[in-house]
Amino acid sequence: MIPSVCVDLIFRRFETASFEKGEYVAKQGEEASHIYIIKRGKVELRIADSDRIVKKREFHLGDCFGEAAMLSLVNNTACLRAVSQSFAAKNTAEMWRPVDSSALWQGASEASGRGK
Repeated sequence: MIPSVCVDLIFRRFETASFEKGEYVAKQGEEASHIYIIKRGKVELRIADSDRIVKKREFHLGDCFGEAAMLSLVNNTACLRAVSQSFAAKNTAEMWRPVDSSALWQGASEASGRGK
């Protein structure tokens, strides 16, 4: 399990994004740019073809989305739309590049008062 102080350090690298009801978070065919974690509200995943739009699922508090498209370097295969006013933590692929884990653990140790 990841110590809570490490989780806090990781989340400090995220930005907060807000979306009004009906606003698109991402559109089908666009380049995937962020990973999102829902902090408040609801976002629905929708797939469109030439005839109709099909709602596939909703994302709620704590749900994560966007990572598969972004990490696979594929354009979005669906659209994501806020069902209600929503807030999400977001970050780009840069955050997920290899990190010097010793620096992360040192920061965690210092934050918890155990390090020098």
